[in-house]
Amino acid sequence: MRIGYIGLGNMGGPMAANLVKAGCDVLIYDLEKTKVDQYVACGATAGVSGEDVAARVDILRPLHKWAVCDSSISGCF
Repeated sequence: MRIGYIGLGNMGGPMAANLVKAGCDVLIYDLEKTKVDQYVACGATAGVSGEDVAARVDILRPLHKWAVCDSSISGCF
């Protein structure tokens, strides 16, 4: 099962990191590439966009500005 996180701020980043530490397959995206790089170094996989993450995961946790999340997932459900 692949879990996706869009938004790696104060909540999303630590939550994604904990799932990676627990052995989960985590696909991530954030508007700030430095945040993505930080969590990829911990074992997460980077998506190329919010849309990419939404299309490739079984569970999606959008924790970013709703305008970004809405445009990312509107066609997925």
